[in-house]
Amino acid sequence: MPRPRYVFSEAWSVARSSPRQTAAAITLIALALYVPGLLALVSHNLGRLAVTEADPTAVVLTLDGKADPHALASKVQGDGVSDFSALMKALAPDDEPPSPGETRPKSEGRS
Repeated sequence: MPRPRYVFSEAWSVARSSPRQTAAAITLIALALYVPGLLALVSHNLGRLAVTEADPTAVVLTLDGKADPHALASKVQGDGVSDFSALMKALAPDDEPPSPGETRPKSEGRS
């Protein structure tokens, strides 16, 4: 088995003789350590997010002034809404929203 001093002296002499290859080698070793570490961190964070919370998620809705909150609450409760898209469909007004190019007449008091 070679001595550590010999190994390091040979590595140092090669590093001094070709700095471009040394920089490339150091960069590749750094990437080889960085990428798996980054993936492990992302995996750990996603695992933490996947754990179900003990408290239910709260949703805050801002209703139009003329909306009846009790009717909307009974509509949502009666439909048994379990996900966000179903909630938005349940709270959607009965009339269709305007298309992107269409404009609605302005109500009084608004400018």
